[in-house]
Amino acid sequence: MKRLIPIIAFGTIIALALSVQTGCYYDNEDDLYPFTGMCDTIDVQLAATIKPILQGSCYACHNASAAGAAGAGINLEDYSSLKGWADNGRLVCATEHSNGCSPMPLGGGRLPQCDIDKLKAWVAAGALDN
Repeated sequence: MKRLIPIIAFGTIIALALSVQTGCYYDNEDDLYPFTGMCDTIDVQLAATIKPILQGSCYACHNASAAGAAGAGINLEDYSSLKGWADNGRLVCATEHSNGCSPMPLGGGRLPQCDIDKLKAWVAAGALDN
């Protein structure tokens, strides 16, 4: 019996060492740091932040070629037009589905709140062409 105790103890130590050594091998960032629901609205820029939102949700109707037929003449690809809609409050009003505005995207649900918050931050910062 005295001979088995050191063997069992040594086996336990080896097993613990292997489990500690490989315990975090398959961890990934998403598992370790899940999305907290925070929306980054700091340093929102037209090219990096706003255009991808518009491309995914608005440009199908509000681009240079479709604006006349499907987009009520509103071309959001053109910065001066986009700036006008941002400055008069209609861009945010429409994406928030607020009263007095045609809810956009037309016939669809609201944009994710984070996208709306990014649009609002960009407009509040002056809707710069950056």
